[in-house]
Amino acid sequence: MRTTNFGYTSSMFILALMVLGCGASGSTAPKVVDGGAARVHIDELLLADGQVPKAIKGRMNISRQLVDVRSSTDVTFIGASAYRIRSWSDKTQGGAPSLSEVVYEFPQQVEAEEYYSERDVGENFHLADGMAATSLDVESSEFAADDHHVFCVAYKKRRTVENCEQWGARMRYKQFVVDLVARQYDANRGYTKIPKHDFLDFVAAADGHIAQLVGNS
Repeated sequence: MRTTNFGYTSSMFILALMVLGCGASGSTAPKVVDGGAARVHIDELLLADGQVPKAIKGRMNISRQLVDVRSSTDVTFIGASAYRIRSWSDKTQGGAPSLSEVVYEFPQQVEAEEYYSERDVGENFHLADGMAATSLDVESSEFAADDHHVFCVAYKKRRTVENCEQWGARMRYKQFVVDLVARQYDANRGYTKIPKHDFLDFVAAADGHIAQLVGNS
């Protein structure tokens, strides 16, 4: 396992995640892009509610799917042409996301490759100084993504992947970069443990769905 420290704050993405329960931002018609084996709408890469594994939904007490966030302008500063966020909330978080899938579309595959290599922990965990990501060793054949990185995040105190409370995965499929996030917060106990196999099942569900659409399967 490798550990990455970071303290960069991306306020735009924090804001996007904060408004997930409040409605869509900057709605635009889906753009048709060349996904390799087929022409794919970016919206198609989002998991349907029924595709999220029952185990993780039950473990995290997921109660509803939130309104999608969609934009073609808010991510131009990283070179992306569009992004979508789909999230699910548990019964205790008052509309804040517990599970999230974020999809970034880039004009060209090389731009997605560069963005992935520059920031393989994604935008969702650059929240505060002192946070660190501990990588989970995953065989390259485990997923169909062109690139992937699964990791556990903790603040100030180290968390092993067997005792993780905040999970992240960053995946790349041709010109798309996908972030998957799972974290559950309890007002009395703080963040609560999410079993590794439950998060990996969530990642596998997204990976299988996206790979089939973009021709990686």
